[in-house]
Amino acid sequence: MTILNEYEAATAAQRLGLPGSATLLASERDLTFRLRTQACDYVLKICHPDEDAQMIALQLRVLRHLEATVPALPVPRVAGAARLEFADRQARETYILSWLPGMPLHDHPGGTAQAFALGQMMAGMAQALASLKPPAKAPEQLWDIYRALEIIPKLEGAEPHHSALVEPVLEEFATITKPGLDRLPAQLIHNDFNPHNLFVDKSNPAHVTGVIDFGDITVAPRVNDLAVALSYRLPHASLRATIPDWLAGYESISPLSDAEQDLLPRLIRARMAMTITIASWRARRTPENAAYILRYRDGAEHCLAAGEGFFNDLFKRTNHV
Repeated sequence: MTILNEYEAATAAQRLGLPGSATLLASERDLTFRLRTQACDYVLKICHPDEDAQMIALQLRVLRHLEATVPALPVPRVAGAARLEFADRQARETYILSWLPGMPLHDHPGGTAQAFALGQMMAGMAQALASLKPPAKAPEQLWDIYRALEIIPKLEGAEPHHSALVEPVLEEFATITKPGLDRLPAQLIHNDFNPHNLFVDKSNPAHVTGVIDFGDITVAPRVNDLAVALSYRLPHASLRATIPDWLAGYESISPLSDAEQDLLPRLIRARMAMTITIASWRARRTPENAAYILRYRDGAEHCLAAGEGFFNDLFKRTNHV
């Protein structure tokens, strides 16, 4: 993708009605800028020319719906959006979001009060998204747990010990987990509650200040979001200890059904199998970025190597199996 300079980005923002200065931020595919105006800061996103316009429209529709239905949820506000043509004659979906305060959860993991608050936030978002009509065709997302079996071709060339960990989980997914998911109602979900997409107040880490990156949004049972979030806590003993509080927070707003409780540890295993397989596949393709790509693989390996009992015993202790 052509790298647009900060002057071009600021010009784009002015065309959307928000004049200011733009500073380029790190991002994987799209161009992301911090936009500073006289009033406040924003995030300016200039999408890849090949980005699906319908997917961008869905993300913006979700954000506007959340603002209208649950204004207390700390999600970005849409401040402007349009398809703009740039100096290279390429048209790109371009939009501006409010800048959210706080620090990534990854840098400020807290204790029981934080976990409870995160669970409550997730349940509130799930309830709000359940009232928004999903698209007729669910977005196809690489990291959608419901599509876990699609990682099988990516096992070609995998290390034997990785295949030994992943293949039993995929067999379980095909015979138990996926049929169970098919019996649950589906709705729009965030699909990427990783600790870099959740923000908390640095001085009060129990206060959730932001949820960002709706680029992986899809249609699936709501329990998938919990599986994603908890998969990042399970490998770390101190964070693992707060899982009961996260679930208690969630259920204080929206109790899980027996079927959701039964599927949760299986879904976490499936997500970890995806983490091992997709990360390893990507690292083989771009070895120069391997350290970054593989940052979560070791934790997933450790948990799956501990066996099914590791997951079930934990959730039995929390009364969720």
